Amino acid sequence: MPFHPSGSGNYSPPAIFSSLFDKPNLPWFLGHEGSHLIWSEAVGTPLATQPGAQAAVALAQSRKVDLEETMCLCMQVKTSIACGLSKPDRRISDNVSDPSQKRLLVAMEDDWPAYLAHPDRWPNLQRYVIDKAMTALAAP
Repeated sequence: MPFHPSGSGNYSPPAIFSSLFDKPNLPWFLGHEGSHLIWSEAVGTPLATQPGAQAAVALAQSRKVDLEETMCLCMQVKTSIACGLSKPDRRISDNVSDPSQKRLLVAMEDDWPAYLAHPDRWPNLQRYVIDKAMTALAAP
């Protein structure tokens, strides 16, 4: 913890931790660090096992976007909103300066209601991120 005071996720054993903050927001922390565990080969499902992952990863890498970290940023806000600790219109994309990562976050935030309404289209969060990356990052 002293070397990573903002929080982190460990895979062996599976755990997440954080230091204390002036304005605690447990859902924010759980949404971000817990989401890292979703992508972990040790306790979650690696992105590479999802259809379309290779193409999405290659596209994201060409734009210097970390798909996992971008998903975790989105989930920290979405989890906090769901728990009533952040305003419903809060957007993490407003705080991101990298244009490619911002474009992906905007696409994820804009289509979030559709993601929640269509588990048949996106059966898991990784498939949603892959789909949004392929559309948002393909544009010049």
